[in-house]
Amino acid sequence: MRYEQSFKIKKEDIEFYLQNPKFKKIFDKVSQKLETEKEFKLLSNNIISVLAGREFKNINEEEVAKAIKMLVAGDLSSNGIAELLKKLTDSNEKAEVLAKKFGLIQKSDAEELKKIAEKIISENSEQVEAYKNGEEKMLKYFLGQGMKATQGSANPQILDKIFRDILDK
Repeated sequence: MRYEQSFKIKKEDIEFYLQNPKFKKIFDKVSQKLETEKEFKLLSNNIISVLAGREFKNINEEEVAKAIKMLVAGDLSSNGIAELLKKLTDSNEKAEVLAKKFGLIQKSDAEELKKIAEKIISENSEQVEAYKNGEEKMLKYFLGQGMKATQGSANPQILDKIFRDILDK
């Protein structure tokens, strides 16, 4: 009951922790370093979806908390957090060091992403015309091209906004 009230996590997650004391202990220790309901939910989701399927002896709870905060801040994608948590089970390095080392940090620099978006738009006049004629799905095409150009490292929310701003002028 305390988990549901204090952390607002799903009943299924609570059941999982009751049946898996190792992961309950991780949740308890990491949650002490977090503050928001969103952080608690993301922590629980990632413990269950990423860590529960892995064999490991030790994990640095402080670094797991930092990784969750990086996710909330938009520095990591959902794939990035999964990769980072896996790396944290095999390493004593800091979350931020590992994220940089393995290229998991999302590009969020609007100016850098704007240049990429402008190049993509200039090379795809037919798709621009289709978008301007009401084909909203073309926005997904541009977003896909932007993710391809950045090898998946662009923050998709920022990239989406940039494409919309340019195309809706």
